[in-house]
Amino acid sequence: MEWKNFKRELDRAILQTWTMRIAVIAMSLVIIVQMFMIFRLTSNSKTIILPPKVKKAFYVSGSHVSKGYAIDMGQYLSQTLLDLTPHNYKTQLNLFLQFAYPPNYNALKTELLVQMKALATLSVSQAFFPQTIKVKHHIIYVGGTLIRVITDKSKSYQKTLKIKYLIKNGEFYVQSISYQKKAY
Repeated sequence: MEWKNFKRELDRAILQTWTMRIAVIAMSLVIIVQMFMIFRLTSNSKTIILPPKVKKAFYVSGSHVSKGYAIDMGQYLSQTLLDLTPHNYKTQLNLFLQFAYPPNYNALKTELLVQMKALATLSVSQAFFPQTIKVKHHIIYVGGTLIRVITDKSKSYQKTLKIKYLIKNGEFYVQSISYQKKAY
């Protein structure tokens, strides 16, 4: 009789162990499937953004943006970088650097500080008027007229700003900038 009780308890313990193993494996599979689904949903999500004045909608999706968004960013960044007065150099620099790609931040900051110091030394005010904006392969070309005023003299330049950008997890980053007609 003791042997039967022992055998019954042993069988029940074995059944309970197998039931627990199956339950743990099933829950693990559910968690893995959920993780995969969450990853797919977040990496392929598309966010539609409407500006306050509804002129055109644009989207940001993972590592891609619509052409309209890139054009708007090109216009904003070019004016942030090139519309300067002696009183707003620092503010404009900080606004622009918010979009700097972290690994390139120091290089961009150093390059822009050199340019800003040269302008500050001469006490230059300048305004940029974009005329053409083109987007090709993660590069924005913003062409326009740069008017520079030093004391009472002004001079205008045709200038094209080249902004190399990167979209990472839906965020816009500037990797580098260059000028096709350098005015500094």
